[in-house]
Amino acid sequence: MENETVFVEKLVKKRKNAMAWATQILSVILGVFIIFTAWGFLSGSNLSFILPLLVVGIGYGVWWFCCTFEIEYEYAITEGELDIDKIIAKRKRTRILSVKCESFKAFGKVSDQSKPFYSDPALKTKIDASEDDASPERYYAVFDHSKLGMTRIIFDPSDEMIAIIEKSMARHGFRR
Repeated sequence: MENETVFVEKLVKKRKNAMAWATQILSVILGVFIIFTAWGFLSGSNLSFILPLLVVGIGYGVWWFCCTFEIEYEYAITEGELDIDKIIAKRKRTRILSVKCESFKAFGKVSDQSKPFYSDPALKTKIDASEDDASPERYYAVFDHSKLGMTRIIFDPSDEMIAIIEKSMARHGFRR
């Protein structure tokens, strides 16, 4: 039973903040403004035949830009290794990091009491792969990554993932 492969994953959709909503609304307004301005300049000229193409092109561009704010994070633990991927608009997947859970120097629930562990200014890389800043189930992990240096991630693992991480860390002498 000890050699059994463990695979656990969780998908978390990032909630849009006010800045994301404002940017999307402004891009739609700008797109509409450009369409009407072009319509005014081109409607009586010999180039009016490109108006439908321009409307479709600008509409597609605005839609594509707005979709880039649809962000999801996928956490996967396999054989004690945590992989975090960022998925943009369900069409582009990027591996953010891959780390052995046993290398965590600190791990726990994000709270005022744990802030000294995850808010150290000496941390080279800070990654927030959580659903929302106000999410009650946010956890942090601090570790030394071969490419990113001293790194802190904040994420929303499932209970099963937490148990696997803690078990992996306990095997290597770490207690939370």
